[in-house]
Amino acid sequence: MIDQTLMDFKKIFDKKLIDYFDTKINEAKETSEISEGMLKILKEFTVRGGKRIRPALVYHSYLCFSDKNLDEAIKAGIAAELVQSFLLIHDDIMDNDSMRRGKPTVHKIYSEYFNDEKLGESLGILCGDLAISLANEALL
Repeated sequence: MIDQTLMDFKKIFDKKLIDYFDTKINEAKETSEISEGMLKILKEFTVRGGKRIRPALVYHSYLCFSDKNLDEAIKAGIAAELVQSFLLIHDDIMDNDSMRRGKPTVHKIYSEYFNDEKLGESLGILCGDLAISLANEALL
């Protein structure tokens, strides 16, 4: 029963998470090609895997107290996933990991694209910082 509940939540949540990123990417298109590209990488990294246990815990904890404003509970779950992305991106740089969930880490994506390891690490840090900024914004 718990497995099915998590799978059902994941389907709903992943759609909301993708919609959130698509909105941010469309906003960035109007201001900065660099920001748009970073958001696309962050989206792919965040959406690529995971069981969504953190946002499910946030959402279902909220339901223990209220069934109103469920979209706000989803936003809090999005914030939890973005915090996780922030932590993983920075951890991958500190540990010099090259793979995460079967694909290249964010800093390795940038390192390969620009053929520059130091620049890749720097852009990876900025991408992680973007994730934590978006997490804060989602909570606001």
